[in-house]
Amino acid sequence: MSRDAHGKTVRIDLLVDVETGLPVRRDSAAAVQAGAQAAPAALPVCCRALLQSLYDAAIICTVNGQIVEFNNRALDFLRYTYDDFCKLTIFDLVSGTSAELLTTIQANLQKQQFTLIQAYCHRQDGSVFPAEIVISRIESESPHLTFFLRDISVRRHAEEQLRTEHAALQNAANGIAITDQTGHIIYVNPAMAQMWDYRSPEKLCARAITELFADAATAGQTISANLSAHETWTGELRARRRNGEEFSVQVSAALNRNANDELAGLIFSFLDVSARALASAAQQEAERQRVMIESFGTACHLLGQPATVLLANLEMLDKELGAGTPPSAHKLLTEAMQAADHLRDMLQKLNATVVYRPTPYANNVSEGENPEDRNDDTRIIET
Repeated sequence: MSRDAHGKTVRIDLLVDVETGLPVRRDSAAAVQAGAQAAPAALPVCCRALLQSLYDAAIICTVNGQIVEFNNRALDFLRYTYDDFCKLTIFDLVSGTSAELLTTIQANLQKQQFTLIQAYCHRQDGSVFPAEIVISRIESESPHLTFFLRDISVRRHAEEQLRTEHAALQNAANGIAITDQTGHIIYVNPAMAQMWDYRSPEKLCARAITELFADAATAGQTISANLSAHETWTGELRARRRNGEEFSVQVSAALNRNANDELAGLIFSFLDVSARALASAAQQEAERQRVMIESFGTACHLLGQPATVLLANLEMLDKELGAGTPPSAHKLLTEAMQAADHLRDMLQKLNATVVYRPTPYANNVSEGENPEDRNDDTRIIET
């Protein structure tokens, strides 16, 4: 049992008794009967009518826990017949109650403090349900306690669901942000703080969501334009970390509406796609290399045959002219054959190229080296 005094309300939580499987303490019916006080006189007709009109289940018992009056709502909640209910004590219905607890409750009520209990109530069929119980004191010839029970099963389920969803957001790998209608952040999860290089999520709260992008104006216009036409939008934008470093993020944005279907803000999910962008750039470069190599192969194939014919014809012409060739003509013929032979060698190298790397031509020639004498064993053609 946990107690939390808040103002003039004393809160007592007995839900843990059932939730943790701890044994529930109950006083025996004999003990109740032994200390029972006389039941009050029958309630006036107006009081009975008021009791029956209450929305909550209402149970009146002696300070020792013996039930003396109740309304039909209590029968519905706890699924008892009238005769069976008359034989019960409050200890049979509210898990965790005891004579000691009733004494504490009476002391609180005498100090004009409200008493609110959260506990499990037992139905006749053995099932239980969580209830919020408000207890008041009736002053008469002999004081009595009134228990007002309200089933909070739906609320407990909603609270559990909220806790589960909050845990999921806190542990999500994607960055999550929620903004108000003005676009200012009201919640971020740890993954998002880490993505933008902040030590804690609180450092991002109250900031405009557009401040997290490299171009705030463009990002804001892009998001607004797409969400104006659709409830959700997914795209890629450039973001900026706390240290100024830019990176690519995939942004998923959706309108956040309240229970009345009114716009309450926006919900964002962020995924760092920097590695994917680098991989895409590498893939594009590889494709460019492939296209270039194929172009080299095609060019070599088209130029190879004419170069071979040219060299063969020059050699035949040199033999036909023989010794009678003038020295100047023989020199030109020799240079032409050397150029044709060099062209054939270059075409063979180009045809064997596997990597193309464009670099300044002057950077690839060592001092005193003749570019024509280079032998590129790695099959890398540099232009």
